[in-house]
Amino acid sequence: MTMDDSPTHEAGLPPTSRAVVVGLAAVLSSLLFLQTGLGRLLPVVAATGLALAGSLWLAGWERWTAVGHLFASLLVVPTAVGLLAVAGGAIGIAIGGGNTGPGVAAAALVALGGLLSAFGAATAPWGVYDHDRALAAVGLAGRTMVPLTVAAGVSVASGIVRLSSSGDGSGTPLGALLAPVVDLLFAPTPGRTHIAVFCLFLAVVTIAFERAMMSLPLTELLAETTDDADLSDAVESASRALGIASVAAVAVGLLALGIETGRGQAVIADTFPAGLYDLTVSLTGSPGVRQALWTVFVASVVVRLAVWLVQRAARSSADRLATVLAPYVGGSLLAGGLFVVATPLLDALLATVQSAAPAPVAAGVTRLVTPLVGSYGAGLVLLVAGLALLSVTSTAVGCLWLALVTHYLDERNPGVHIGAAGLFGATVFAATMGVSTWLVLAGLVGAVVVWDAGTFGRTLRREVGPAAETRRTELTHAGGTVAVGGVGVALTLVVLDVSRGTLAVAPGTGYVTLVVALFAAIVLAVALR
Repeated sequence: MTMDDSPTHEAGLPPTSRAVVVGLAAVLSSLLFLQTGLGRLLPVVAATGLALAGSLWLAGWERWTAVGHLFASLLVVPTAVGLLAVAGGAIGIAIGGGNTGPGVAAAALVALGGLLSAFGAATAPWGVYDHDRALAAVGLAGRTMVPLTVAAGVSVASGIVRLSSSGDGSGTPLGALLAPVVDLLFAPTPGRTHIAVFCLFLAVVTIAFERAMMSLPLTELLAETTDDADLSDAVESASRALGIASVAAVAVGLLALGIETGRGQAVIADTFPAGLYDLTVSLTGSPGVRQALWTVFVASVVVRLAVWLVQRAARSSADRLATVLAPYVGGSLLAGGLFVVATPLLDALLATVQSAAPAPVAAGVTRLVTPLVGSYGAGLVLLVAGLALLSVTSTAVGCLWLALVTHYLDERNPGVHIGAAGLFGATVFAATMGVSTWLVLAGLVGAVVVWDAGTFGRTLRREVGPAAETRRTELTHAGGTVAVGGVGVALTLVVLDVSRGTLAVAPGTGYVTLVVALFAAIVLAVALR
C-alpha cells in the first residue's frame, strides 16, 4: 500500500463497520475505566491514541509531504507526554487508592490496554497504520531529535566555558563530570608546561580548520581577482601545510606525553634555555590561547556543516528539500519553544511534581534539578527532558513498525487487531480489580466483535469496492457474532449463579489472578499472530 492522503478502497473499513469498531471500543473502554477508578485518564488516553494515530497519518501524506512531516514532528512531544501521563497516572491513582503490587500492575495494564484500544479504533477505520507510515514516523521522530541534541550540545559547551571562567560548577553531577575535562582544556595548572595537551588540541583544531577551508569554493569566490591555477596551487599548498602541521603536532604531543609526567618538568626546565622554557610555559598554559583555539574549532565545524547543507540543498528540488528539512524545522521550533518558556515551564513542572508525586520522589527530583538549573540553566534541563520524551515516542512507534516488519501483525488489518487486543487486555486485567461480571463478559465479547467486524468489513470492502451498499450485510454479520457471544454470556452467568457460595477463595489470590490474566493476554497475542 502506498502512502497517500486518503486510503485506497482496500484500506480502512466501510461506514457501518467503522461505527461498530469505534463505538464498541469507546463505550466498553470507558465503562472499564470508570469501574476501575481510572475515569480521570479517559481524556488523556483518547487524546494520546489520536495523537499517535495522527502522527502516522501525517507521516503518510504525499500531496503535502513537507507540511505533513512538519506537523508529525510537532506531535512527537505531546504523544510522549500522553504516554507517560497514562502510565504514571494509572500507577498514581492505584497507589492513592491503597492498592499494592498486583493492583498497581493491573491498573497500569488496564490503562495500556485502553490506550491500544483507542489507537486501534483511530487507525482501523481509515487504514492509516501500515509499514510505510510506521517506518516514516520512526524516521521523523529520529530527525526531530537532531536539533534538540545540537541545542543541548551548545548548552553543554556554554557550560564548559562558564566552568572554565568561574570554576564554581563542580558541585553539580554534570559539573563534577566535566570539571576534569574543563581544567585540562581551559584551566591548565600555571607555572609548568602543557605541551602534550596543547599540541593535541592544536592538531584537532588544525584538522577542523583545514576541512572547513577545503570545503569552501575559494576558486569560484576569488576567480575575478586571482588566476585560477595559482589559486588552486595555493589552496593545495595550504592544505598540505596544515596537514603536515597537524601530524607534527600529534607527534610532538605524544612524545611530550611521556616526558611531562613524573619528573619530566625538571628535565624540560634543565634542557630548554630559560627564555624558551618561559615562552613554552606561557604559550601552552595560556587560557586565552586555549579559548582562541576553541573559537576557531567551533567556527570551523559551523562552516563545514553550513557548506554541507548548502551542497545538499543545491542538489535537491524545492519539494524534496522542504520534505527533508521539515522534521528539523519542527525540532528547531520545539527547541526554541523550550528555551523561550524554560523558566516558567520548569517552575510549573516542579510545582506539579511537588503537589502530585510522593514526598520522597518530589524531594529527589528537587535535589537533582535545582543545582543543574543553577549552573547550566533551565533550558538545558528541559532540552534533556525533551530528548527523553522524543525517545519515548520513537520507541513506541518503533514497536508499531517492528510488529509489522516481523509479520507479528498482518499488515492487511493491524489496527483492528491492536484495537481488539487492547480491549481484551483491558477487560482481562480489569477483572482482577473487582469489575462487575457483566462488564467483564461484555468486554470479552466486545473484543471479539471488534475483531470480527473489522476483519469482515475490510474483506468486504476489498471484494466489492467502496461504492457498494453493504450496510445490511455488515449488520447481519455483526448481529450474528453478538448473538453467539450473548449465548455464551448467558451460560456463563447461569454457571456463576449456581456455583456462587460453593467455592472457597484462599487469601492472597491477587497475584494468582494477575498471573492468570497475564497468561490470557499472552494467549490472545499468540492467537493474533
